[in-house]
Amino acid sequence: MVQPFSAVRPVPLVLAFLWAGAVLLVNSRPSSGLPDISWWMIPGLDKVIHFCMYGGLAFWLWKALVPDRKTFVPAVPYARLIVVLVPALLAVADEWNQGYVPGRSPDFWDLCFDFAGIAAVVILGTMTRNSIHRSSSRLTWRH
Repeated sequence: MVQPFSAVRPVPLVLAFLWAGAVLLVNSRPSSGLPDISWWMIPGLDKVIHFCMYGGLAFWLWKALVPDRKTFVPAVPYARLIVVLVPALLAVADEWNQGYVPGRSPDFWDLCFDFAGIAAVVILGTMTRNSIHRSSSRLTWRH
């Protein structure tokens, strides 16, 4: 049996921490400190960016913590719960923090799209894992 935490993939875990740091850094800057991109802003593009920011964080955590394709043993206990809760709590804290950043404000819909990005990664990851598990259990050799 694989020992908990022994199967954590370090590279994706480091990438998850870097991704989270980048998200917090960008979202903590006053709007006056951000480049003027209004000339190419498409309505709703900021929601797509939120979806991708937190979906990306969930993706790297998934790659670091969720079961290996061969053994299907989680790298840590409650890996899927961690993949959901860590980005979700970070999203809530980030939106709350934006209320204190000059020129920024918290937005309920930003938070909804943050959660949607996290959910998409977990759902797709679970579907992929289950389809791989089902297909590998049906494989038989015929001579």
